[in-house]
Amino acid sequence: MPARKGSARVLQLPVDPEEFARSLLDWYGEHQRDLPWRRQTDPYRIWLSEVMLQQTRVAAAQPYYQRFLECFPTVQSLARARESEVLAEWAGLGYYSRARNLHRAAQIICRRHDGRFPSDYREALQLPGVGRYTAGAVLSIAYGQALPVLDGNVGRLLVRYLAAPEPVRSLTTALWRLLEELVREPLVSRRIGAFNQALMELGALVCTPRNPRCGACPLEKSCGACRAGIQAQLPQADRSQRVVHLHFLAALVPRESLFLLRRNEEGPFLKGFWETPNIEGRSSSGFAEQAHRRWGVELTVMRELPPLRHRITHHQLHFAPLLCELRAEFVPQGWKWADLSCRELAFPAYVRKLGNLAKGKY
Repeated sequence: MPARKGSARVLQLPVDPEEFARSLLDWYGEHQRDLPWRRQTDPYRIWLSEVMLQQTRVAAAQPYYQRFLECFPTVQSLARARESEVLAEWAGLGYYSRARNLHRAAQIICRRHDGRFPSDYREALQLPGVGRYTAGAVLSIAYGQALPVLDGNVGRLLVRYLAAPEPVRSLTTALWRLLEELVREPLVSRRIGAFNQALMELGALVCTPRNPRCGACPLEKSCGACRAGIQAQLPQADRSQRVVHLHFLAALVPRESLFLLRRNEEGPFLKGFWETPNIEGRSSSGFAEQAHRRWGVELTVMRELPPLRHRITHHQLHFAPLLCELRAEFVPQGWKWADLSCRELAFPAYVRKLGNLAKGKY
């Protein structure tokens, strides 16, 4: 039952908390994936994995995790690096503010915390990019502190388990309170790292967004959604955030195996990354004139290539690629000829997609 107007809703488990935790922990002990960040308790490596896994699937993040640690094996090496070097290793993983915040936080950790992720919860929350979830995950897994975690997998699992009819976002406060109570249970607090990872793992592997595998779930018998047969309908979609569609004309200017790129210094997306010369719009008519007025480059549009779409958070970017020729050798400052297979420059994922689209067209 919802609480009275003006007070937060109170959520309760339908079974004894210890029974809930034991079922979860037993399942995790048998079914957990062997992931590199689970093989040790180094707070830097756990923190890095948690940042990479925000908005990113494990399969996509894992090779980036390995390569990133080869370049920056310690928080000290990350703090010493240039931002451009960090972005180059992150390129293709998306949500680039994560990389910038990780870099800034590493510098603060080395300057203020003797090169070790702070074990104090309040101090952890002061780091750039570290919110309630990340702080709880690192401190519980690396330091064994009885702190809850609530990510997309956990929220979806609990909303189904409790058969809550609201979207996860509208229940955020109530779900945090439920988890805060749960981590005080002796069994949970003793095994907090495993418990938190078990919740996230069950959501990732079994209580999936589509077609949940209820027959493989250790909580099936007490799950409210499963008993009511409504697991496919929950959680309700949150329609408060609309997708914004943006349209760009993208100039692909080849020279042998290289493409002419410019460093994005203005935003609104991917600031600091190397990208194709883009102008917002849909019609290629007058593109060369606009490019000359804006940057001083002299381009001839040779042909239009098939359109490309690329999603960044809640923005859908639509690119109309234009295969162009450079009429004069002048290249503005902040531009360069680049091999798109080069890992030393930070390219957004869509730039490599555009480059692949242009291959064989000139």
